[in-house]
Amino acid sequence: MLAPLALVAYVQHYQTPSLVFRHHLFHEAATGISLVLSLFAAWVAFRCYRASGEPTLRYIALAFLGFALVYAPHGLLTRLGEHHPWLFLLYGAASRVVVGAFLLEALLRHGEAPHPVAGRTCVQGWLCWVAAILVVDGVVAVVAGLPVAGEPRLRLSLEALALFLCLAGIATIRLRRLRSGAIGAIQLALAAFAASSAAFMLTAAWTHQWWLAHALFAAGFLVLSHALVRVYLTTRSFATLGSEAEMVSCMEAAETAAVASRSAEMQIRRLFEGSPMGILVSEPSGRILFCNQRHADILGISAVEALGRNARDFHLEPERRDRAVAEALATGRPVSAEIPRLSGKDGLRWYRVTWAHQIFAGRHALVAWTLDVTDRHAADEAAAQARQAAPIPQPGEAMA
Repeated sequence: MLAPLALVAYVQHYQTPSLVFRHHLFHEAATGISLVLSLFAAWVAFRCYRASGEPTLRYIALAFLGFALVYAPHGLLTRLGEHHPWLFLLYGAASRVVVGAFLLEALLRHGEAPHPVAGRTCVQGWLCWVAAILVVDGVVAVVAGLPVAGEPRLRLSLEALALFLCLAGIATIRLRRLRSGAIGAIQLALAAFAASSAAFMLTAAWTHQWWLAHALFAAGFLVLSHALVRVYLTTRSFATLGSEAEMVSCMEAAETAAVASRSAEMQIRRLFEGSPMGILVSEPSGRILFCNQRHADILGISAVEALGRNARDFHLEPERRDRAVAEALATGRPVSAEIPRLSGKDGLRWYRVTWAHQIFAGRHALVAWTLDVTDRHAADEAAAQARQAAPIPQPGEAMA
């Protein structure tokens, strides 16, 4: 961060004050480009603020918007710089004060709770700030017409205030120990802005130092704009944007977790396929997502044919399934029931089904564990018939 100051010191020591580069068209073109970029950065910051609601992003958007509204007269009045130098120069100094003030406020608000969704796009709130910025334009225009405008200390005071605000922002980052990739970008931008204000304090208009001051401010401007674009393309959150290394590390960790998850899912599927118990996974509505071979045999179709069909269609009494499924979803506990099902070759068969609510392939689903209990039902029925057929002993026979 000391490199900009070293560059300012070098130019200040070696420059020849009589050498100037007074090129109005070049200054107007550079100003126009900076205004377009600042409005674009304000729009990006606003989009991120609308998504995350972070107060920091609101004030960063206002910093770029405020710069555009205050710096625009500085460019428009370029050709009047010879006749009305203070009207020309004071707008540049005022724009740097506005940027420093909004960025300092952004850092002080960092970490606060997100703003409510309804208030993020409230036109009235934004128009109030625009009106305040336009008041700054009006004040500068009035002051530039007063006799005091010709005193160098006025411009130096504005540049000193901008320098102080930038240094206060850097101090806020250090004292609050704010750390993230985006915060690092703000710190670099503030350092460049501070060096720019220091350079403006050391020189008059159109000298090499004056142009260097513009270049330093533009460099900080681009650093902060680049960070905003990264925020917009990734998290839309200024607080969670990390450094490039951190982002790559997070992406690698996420990819590793995804691979592990897919591997675990494949292992579970293989276990399900080899299970002697029928296993069917369906949506709560009944649409079948998975069916192992044993359950496909129970249904009398292939596992591939079962996919996409509704599990209710295979029940003789679908209402019984609906009641069990509703209870499983409501309580979160497994629910079991014994249900009859017709089989083409074996006639009526009985199955004990346990439904459990699970997450399958990232969605809510029901896993039905099905066990054939037809033999037990037949045995229970035979025992009941035997008890009914057995003769009831008479009282006298029992005593004999």
